[in-house]
Amino acid sequence: MTTNEAILEIVANTSLEEACGFVTEWCNASEVEIDESGNIWIANPMTGHWLDEEKKAQFVAWANAQ
Repeated sequence: MTTNEAILEIVANTSLEEACGFVTEWCNASEVEIDESGNIWIANPMTGHWLDEEKKAQFVAWANAQ
C-alpha cells in the first residue's frame, strides 16, 4: 500500500474533517488539506507546502498508532 492509499484509508475510516484534524495534531499546522489523491497540504505557521513521501509515511505511522 502506498502512503497516499494509506492516507485515503484513514479518511475512509474516519472522515475528511477528522483526518485533517489528525494532521493538525501531528504537525501543529492550522491549515490542512487532503486532496482526492491522498496528498497533504499544510500551512501556518510554516509556509504552505505539500508533504513529501517521507513526511506522509511518518504521519501514517503516527495516525495508525493513535
